[in-house]
Amino acid sequence: MVFVSRLLLEKCREQQRDASFAFIDLKLLILLAAQYYGMNVLQKCLVVLLQFHDGMELRVTLVGDQSDYFNVQVGVKQGYVLAPVLFNVFLVAVTLLSRYDFNPEDSIPIRYRHDGSLFNLRRLKSLTKIQSTTLFELQNADDCEALAYEPTRRMSPTTLDVV
Repeated sequence: MVFVSRLLLEKCREQQRDASFAFIDLKLLILLAAQYYGMNVLQKCLVVLLQFHDGMELRVTLVGDQSDYFNVQVGVKQGYVLAPVLFNVFLVAVTLLSRYDFNPEDSIPIRYRHDGSLFNLRRLKSLTKIQSTTLFELQNADDCEALAYEPTRRMSPTTLDVV
């Protein structure tokens, strides 16, 4: 994410355009959402997690000795593979919902081609094989970086409240 951020900042400087980035800690965002919405959103995710454990029985193996089976009555275990997957599903849902309130003109547009070198700018002058998209955010682990050209329009506190 840092490498892409630096490339975007360099390209904005070359085009003499302002760029603004807002870094958002998504772990804190989820905790704040839980307080604000009264745990309704997170309860639905928790119900999905608990359904994976309904009726689950375990036994402990220690140096070849095995215990009797016992029922599992708690949620996500430490090191459980499904926990980060469900966190990512929740994260994608939050970012997709937040895009509805953003104006695409405020985000950073990029043009690219799938064939050839990524940094060969002469290939981007072609009109036939060029694709374009707008970048709203960059995500890395539990951090999100909101991108915009004009900080006064996009990075206002009310707009960041949407995220």
